[in-house]
Amino acid sequence: MTTSTYIDAVKSFARALGDYEEEINGLNVYPVPDGDTGTNLKLTMQAVTRELDGSADPNASVVRGSLMGARGNSGVITSQILRGLSEQIDDLAPDSLASGLRKASDLAYAAVMAPQEGTILTVVREAAEEAEAARDDGDDLVSATRRVVGRAQDALDRTPELLPVLKQAGVVDAGGRGFLLLLECLLHELDGSPLPPPQLPARPVGSIHEAPRPNDAESELEFKFEVQFLYEVTDARADEYRELLGSYGDCVLVVGGAGLYNVHVHTNDIGGVIEQAYDRGRPRNIEVQHLEGQVADLHASDVLARMSDPQPDGSPTDALGIVAVAAGDGILEIFRSFGVKGLVPGGQTFNPSAEEIIVGIRQAHASEVIVLPNNKNVVASARTAAEIAVDEGIAKRVEVIATESPLQGFTALVSFDRDASLDDNVETMTEQALATKHGEIAYAVRTTETPAGHVDEGQALGLAGGTVKVVANDAEEAVVGVLEALLESDDSLVTLVYGADVDEWTAHAFGNRVAERFGVEVEVHHGGQPHYPFLIGVE
Repeated sequence: MTTSTYIDAVKSFARALGDYEEEINGLNVYPVPDGDTGTNLKLTMQAVTRELDGSADPNASVVRGSLMGARGNSGVITSQILRGLSEQIDDLAPDSLASGLRKASDLAYAAVMAPQEGTILTVVREAAEEAEAARDDGDDLVSATRRVVGRAQDALDRTPELLPVLKQAGVVDAGGRGFLLLLECLLHELDGSPLPPPQLPARPVGSIHEAPRPNDAESELEFKFEVQFLYEVTDARADEYRELLGSYGDCVLVVGGAGLYNVHVHTNDIGGVIEQAYDRGRPRNIEVQHLEGQVADLHASDVLARMSDPQPDGSPTDALGIVAVAAGDGILEIFRSFGVKGLVPGGQTFNPSAEEIIVGIRQAHASEVIVLPNNKNVVASARTAAEIAVDEGIAKRVEVIATESPLQGFTALVSFDRDASLDDNVETMTEQALATKHGEIAYAVRTTETPAGHVDEGQALGLAGGTVKVVANDAEEAVVGVLEALLESDDSLVTLVYGADVDEWTAHAFGNRVAERFGVEVEVHHGGQPHYPFLIGVE
């Protein structure tokens, strides 16, 4: 078998995630609206397929596409797995399968600061062990791959025994299920074995919006131009824009959420597509390609020159710059007030890719840059982006402060000193950020068991320290429960950032009651973040 079989399996994996996204999302432990594993993997692999299109070096394209497109921890780990496989598989055979999976396992473990068994790491490690055993037993490629798939399935089934939080929630590891799907796609390409039917959860994903494809009976060349861009826009206006795009062409895809989308359309009216986007939000990184392989005509060039973001001349204007990841108009405005130039839309419900964070690093337009991911599931992508940005000369140095909430980001920026060195700022900002305890309130999107007890769909959950602390009947009750868990005798300040579905009067009145109950100063700010009625900070 040649390396093309491996590339076919990668493409098959990317396609299959369209069907298995909901199954994998349904395995996430906590029932909160988040950047779920299945969605992260699907968007990561979409970046891979774009990179593969027309590539002269497919294996290298898999590595770069997965690295640049990686979203969330699952996407970053999967990018390392694909790197290990791609760098070892020149000619797919039992030996290269074994060496590829071993390299994949080693890189995956190295990508995680505190590796934990019962996760995707366990599944890929045991798959590598089985591939090595099959090679040593003299199995042919198909037999070896069948053994690897079987061992990976066994390892996945045992993840709840290794990780109690999975057992409590009654699920297997979501990332491990995604990796097993990759192996199943490889076996499918080798011997035609059918993929098992997706096990769909009893809840919608709600993060992918795809318009129907009109004119399916028409010629594929009816629309001559492919337009793609990143799009900063409210979720409601994104839905409106997606519906409108159906009248401009076909192959319409609007992917994302929480204020940031990827847009793709085949059209003959480039100007109309982009002008309509500007009427509703802010498109950036606009790309136009002639579907017959020709250079886009003069009209397309004129539109892009007139409407794309102005590009800097390439020389940094600041010694130190800041990049912050955030969702919600109020939160974004707070970061702007701190002088943040590199704003990357994303957060609890949508994890930006490394490539999107690199755009933010460019926007910072500084020789040295500090990145505030403001979500634990964005930290890994931020570190990947930092390495790429330095390697490609976008900035001299990029450091990531592992903030897990916008509240920690705000605290870090209070101590930022433009006259101090990068190292001094990183030290001070990290100390201040990590001293800020934080929590968030969300509504359960499904019925399940949590460390705080049984939760029914629609109940309020209070989260802190990476776990569910409170199950309550409403958001305010959940806030009180989180504060009871977080507040210590020497704490004096509570910050409440209220979301898009909470009105100003209600938020400030509730803040007064919190101050009275706990005897602390309370600051209340408009965040506008979706799905999470309150974010909480304690200092």
